[in-house]
Amino acid sequence: MLKNLTDDQRLDFMLDNVGKMLAAKVKSESSITQGTSRGKSAEIDVGGARGLLRVFVTKTRNYQLMVLGPKDGAGATQGAKFFETFQIEGK
Repeated sequence: MLKNLTDDQRLDFMLDNVGKMLAAKVKSESSITQGTSRGKSAEIDVGGARGLLRVFVTKTRNYQLMVLGPKDGAGATQGAKFFETFQIEGK
């Protein structure tokens, strides 16, 4: 199903579906890149938690990454490190 969509449509589809699955409220959304791969990032609220969701598309794969933590920001440093260490190889 996703292979018939444009990259932008795939990114929107992934963000929307993860948000619906978690019953998340999107606080903000932005376009991002990782190397030559396009993506989107969204700050979300899920119940008593706050999180960051990132999705990327390549020619052959879709990637979804998410970090959730308390709304007070505890654990934000570990979440940022997780996103910094993620690398898409074999683009």
